[in-house]
Amino acid sequence: MAKLIYSAIASLDGYVADEGGAFGWAAPDEEVHAFVNDLERDIGTYLYGRRMYEVMAFWETAGTESQTPAMRDFAAIWQAADKVIYSRTLTAAPTARTRIERDLDPETVRNMKADQQRDISIGGPCLAAEALRAGLVDECQLILVPVVVGAGTACLPGGCASSSSSWTSAALRAGSSISVTESDLPQRAPRRRVHRRELSQPQVRVLGRDRLHVPQPQRPDLRVRGASSSTRARRSGGTVSR
Repeated sequence: MAKLIYSAIASLDGYVADEGGAFGWAAPDEEVHAFVNDLERDIGTYLYGRRMYEVMAFWETAGTESQTPAMRDFAAIWQAADKVIYSRTLTAAPTARTRIERDLDPETVRNMKADQQRDISIGGPCLAAEALRAGLVDECQLILVPVVVGAGTACLPGGCASSSSSWTSAALRAGSSISVTESDLPQRAPRRRVHRRELSQPQVRVLGRDRLHVPQPQRPDLRVRGASSSTRARRSGGTVSR
């Protein structure tokens, strides 16, 4: 039985594109691209909405000698997989191994998961939100880029939480480590594994800083209910004012 995996590259504040729709800041370097390739290697089918498909269709003709080894590797992975495009406007797809569906039908996706041996990837936050709300997503993979964009398209739109999905991968590029966390189904106690791999020197860029609001940390309330002022002072290490 296949898993349905939602994978996205996002900013530190959780956006896959900024307010203008730009996502050039999310382009992976060679090291991160190779890491993503390993995550994608077992994917047998990609599910896309129209806009995500139009972006990813680049890989149909990619993989030339002028590109990096990681790019050529991903092009081969992508070209070998089936694609299902959910669109009410597309009438034909220019890529091989591709079919078009008008709507994401939860029962059809469940049957795909039951029938296929290789995992299924769903791309794009809007389509993924539908799958998450329907309880179809088994695994979420979030690749974090050290950029803060302030606003834009969220990788997880509101109202799409699902207790059936487990966060299994999170990577922080350019400086931190790659952490992988696994958990079982919700009714069982979660298991956690963390793998670390040191990357290059961190460089965090802030885009649209004027739009950001960073709340200041608040002092903890050290009061003890039902205790005298002297008792509260002793517990907090302070003195009593009279």
